[in-house]
Amino acid sequence: MIGLPMEPPGKWGMIVDKEEGMKLFVIGFSQTTRLSELADRFEDCGEVLEVKMRRGEKNKYAIVTMYDGDGERTIERLNGQSWRGDRLIVEESKW
Repeated sequence: MIGLPMEPPGKWGMIVDKEEGMKLFVIGFSQTTRLSELADRFEDCGEVLEVKMRRGEKNKYAIVTMYDGDGERTIERLNGQSWRGDRLIVEESKW
């Protein structure tokens, strides 16, 4: 991870059980979006197990782990939706 804003440790850094989770690849959000803000947005759709953000030179992406059923519903609800003036792209992670 490169130069992310410091945030106190929170529940998003803890995994309940990775085997029960579905990893979602997320792009299309602002460079200034904080990990906790993104986690809050995804919690509107279901239980978030983990959020990891990576920041590149020109873009930023996240891997959000949710329970399997919640992950599929989240893709249906958030993919292509506008959030804070940007268009979120949410799909199942291939990693």
